[in-house]
Amino acid sequence: MANSTDPLARNVRGTNPQNLLEAITRKKVYETLYWKEKCFAVSAESLVDLAMDLKTCGGLCEGKRKASDFLCLTLKLLQIQPEKEIMLEFITNENHKYIRLLGAFYLRLVGKPVDVYRYLEPLLYDYRRIRYKNSRGVCEVKHVDELVNDLLCKDNFCDVVLPRIPRRPALEGAGHLMPKTGRLDLFNKTLIVRDDLGANPIHRASQGNAKQRPDDNEETSRGTSAWSNARDAFGDPSLVKKERNAHVEIEPRPKKPRTKMQNES
Repeated sequence: MANSTDPLARNVRGTNPQNLLEAITRKKVYETLYWKEKCFAVSAESLVDLAMDLKTCGGLCEGKRKASDFLCLTLKLLQIQPEKEIMLEFITNENHKYIRLLGAFYLRLVGKPVDVYRYLEPLLYDYRRIRYKNSRGVCEVKHVDELVNDLLCKDNFCDVVLPRIPRRPALEGAGHLMPKTGRLDLFNKTLIVRDDLGANPIHRASQGNAKQRPDDNEETSRGTSAWSNARDAFGDPSLVKKERNAHVEIEPRPKKPRTKMQNES
């Protein structure tokens, strides 16, 4: 039957792969017209053509909570259970972003925790925009890295409860994963800006003056030299430092004649 799992498919997490989606979600997928017309007798090779036609990503949407095409193809992948190499081709596909998301979602459902972090974390550098259909059936703009981060950090994605996986620090402590090293730490949000500060001429001038501690009688010359060094570094002769104790003349405000208030009797 069209709704049955492939007899050669292995159990995932001790159960039928289709059971990774809730029963009510599977029922809504089976009732959609897209499932009945397009997902009948589909193999892993022909499913690629269907995934290339995807225009949105979402779960259960609109008033009747109808299953989206993205969710239908996800359940079809759970039925036929393609090989791991095929799923890696989905994830590494840079030309079709919806195929990449489909493979990432499937791997998050059936993959081991180490494989989930190993193959999904590089997708956090993919900043392409995605049409995400929310529960009201309205498309909103999201990004690939935002959705992949939801797969790694949240417990629900596209109205599907995700299997629990250990956090990354726990796998690092057990020696299953290497600590992350790179230009950007996506979890701690720390950037290496020391080199950028060194390229700033004002920062270099201030650092050079901070190394030499002048006497009290050289306080005025210290500020002047720092400004002149920064002005020379920028190459702008129009920058002129104003004197600190410059006398500024302020014109007095003209006084208005006072008038007596006459009380009406």
